Amino acid sequence: PISIKELLTTNLKSFENEFVSKKYGKVIISDWVDDICVAFNVLNEKYGPFDVKGLSKAKQKIVHKDIYWIEFVSKIWTLYKVLVDVIDSKIAYVWLTCWFSNFTQTDLYNLAYDAFKTYSKVNTFEITYQTSEKIDSKVGVVTTTFRYGISVSKNIIELMSCLKSANIDIYVCSASTNMVVKAAVDYFKLNKYVDGI
Repeated sequence: PISIKELLTTNLKSFENEFVSKKYGKVIISDWVDDICVAFNVLNEKYGPFDVKGLSKAKQKIVHKDIYWIEFVSKIWTLYKVLVDVIDSKIAYVWLTCWFSNFTQTDLYNLAYDAFKTYSKVNTFEITYQTSEKIDSKVGVVTTTFRYGISVSKNIIELMSCLKSANIDIYVCSASTNMVVKAAVDYFKLNKYVDGI
C-alpha cells in the first residue's frame, strides 16, 4: 500500500511550489500535505488501521469528535479547493480520484452506494468546521464549509421519463468514475431510464 504522503502528492507537479491565491493568500502545497499527513497518522494510530471496509457507525461518531479528524477533513477538503483555485480544476479532480487508487471497482461502488444511502436520508444542510489551535501545524487554523445531503430532483425524474417515453436514449455523462455514477443510478433506481453511463 502506498503512503498517505505519496497518495496526496500524486499528480501534483508543483508539489513543493509556493502559490498566491486570491481566496487563500500565500499557499505552500507541501505544508498542507504535511498537516494532513500528521492528522491522518494520528487518527490511524488511534482508530486504525483504516481500510476499504471503513469504520462502524458507532466508531465513526467517536472519530468525528476528534480534533485530528476536524484537522484532516478540513485541510484535505480545503486543499482540494486550493488546487482548483491555484492550479487547475482538472488536475484537482484527478488528484481527488487518486485518493481511491487502492480500491477495487467493487470497493468504490460499495463506498459510493453506502454514501448515497446515508446522505440521501439527510436534508441538505451546510456545516462549518474550524481546526483547533491546540494542534501544532504549518498551515495554522483553517475554517471550511461542507454541504451534506444528496438527492435526485423530481424535475430530473420527469425529464428522464419524458425522454424515455419519446424513445430517446439516455446516457449519464460525468467526470466521476463509472462506479460512482453506477452506484447513484442503482441507488436512486434510475435504471429504468438510463441506457448507459
